[in-house]
Amino acid sequence: MKTKLLALLSFSLLMHAAAQARPDLTQLNDGDVLEISFESRGCFHHRTGHLRLTATLLTIDDSMTVPVTRDMLEGLDLYFHAIELGIPNGCTTTNAMHVRQLSRNGHVSEWTYVDASCRDLANNYDKYLPKGTDWSRIIPVSRLLASVRNDENKK
Repeated sequence: MKTKLLALLSFSLLMHAAAQARPDLTQLNDGDVLEISFESRGCFHHRTGHLRLTATLLTIDDSMTVPVTRDMLEGLDLYFHAIELGIPNGCTTTNAMHVRQLSRNGHVSEWTYVDASCRDLANNYDKYLPKGTDWSRIIPVSRLLASVRNDENKK
């Protein structure tokens, strides 16, 4: 009985840990879709956005589409990794993100992130980040949204 209970508990913990693993944006396959709903609230602003990533295209707010670059995927992947490391929060600006990954085989995974660091994670929290990683390439969702929107407005 104890063995069965221990096995069940171990399996449950393993499944919980597997369910919590962040999306691997660098491994998007053809037919996979990653959706990010973004909301930023601060003392003097409230912004929302919706990103839809495939292996080749990024669509923002169902209206702007740009090609996906490897740097973009790696930068976003680093951002989610930094948040999962438990970087200290404490800012009045809060960026909340709901991430949903739909694989081509029908599997759905979901994550929720909150970033209230109010900092450039790569430059201000390097004491919390693993050594040997080029954190200067980090791309927060808010920066990606702003960059694509600004580029679109210049056209």
